[in-house]
Amino acid sequence: MARSRITAEPYLTDDHEEEQRRYDEERRYPEGDGEEDQPRYYAPFFYGVPEGERGDRGNFGDRGNFGDRGLRGNRGNFGDRGNFGDRGNFGDRGQRGDRGGFGDERR
Repeated sequence: MARSRITAEPYLTDDHEEEQRRYDEERRYPEGDGEEDQPRYYAPFFYGVPEGERGDRGNFGDRGNFGDRGLRGNRGNFGDRGNFGDRGNFGDRGQRGDRGGFGDERR
């Protein structure tokens, strides 16, 4: 038993050091604080995603206006923009008013 423990130690130690290095690096250089990450993730919904993808999402208004999703609860921006629910599912925004709630938009 002592022998297997000795052979396992270097692996565990190296693994731990690697984990610690990655953890420290992630803390030092975070991937993003959410301000960059989430808009990149959601970008397809604002551009050319097929209608079915958007339709299932309840045209953003029915989704609890992003605030209740936790994911965006602490975002600040998007929250200050009328949290998508007040934006009339993008139809009333003027800029997207003629896009038929994304249905007719093809880029």
